[in-house]
Amino acid sequence: MKSRLIALAWFWIWAASIYGQTIGTETVYVYNYNGFSEKITDNAIAELKKYYPRVQKASAINLPEWARYKPKGCYTGSSILNQLRRIRKTDVLIGFTDKDICYNNHGKEHFRCMGISRTDKGLSVVTTSRFKTKATTQLYFNRLMLHELGHAFGLNHCSDKNCIMVDAKGKNQFGHTPSFCSRCKEFLGKKNWKFDKI
Repeated sequence: MKSRLIALAWFWIWAASIYGQTIGTETVYVYNYNGFSEKITDNAIAELKKYYPRVQKASAINLPEWARYKPKGCYTGSSILNQLRRIRKTDVLIGFTDKDICYNNHGKEHFRCMGISRTDKGLSVVTTSRFKTKATTQLYFNRLMLHELGHAFGLNHCSDKNCIMVDAKGKNQFGHTPSFCSRCKEFLGKKNWKFDKI
């Protein structure tokens, strides 16, 4: 009986280590898809580390062909997020791609978007495919990444029009959203984000 209790205790410790991590104590793993720009990735990681130092560049991977919606030539965001979680069961995961990604938006099937996340589930994917001006791609991409990771860490859209977490509503708003608002900073601060050096 005692050995069974010990075995059960070890099982719960193992399960907690796999599934019980609190968002804010994990490492953010960055996955490049299909030869995405290493330069953009490295610059984005450097920017992210200003806010959240536990960041790792993971091995490059391919977008799953089963996630591709051929009639519109886009990849479904939910399928990409599922693939990421299959690769790694814990931690916060974000994929970088230059391919179109899409999702079902209020009845609009396969609506193209810049990024998609599972709020408070530690999963995000972002794309450069919707940026029209190369000169601002890195700046806007960094803000897009922070926006989607804000969701991954538990933030919803923000009503402050100058906050990175404002709802883009299908448009690129990142030229007008330089930072997080004080309320969003307070929330992320509780998840071990740092804003004192920004």
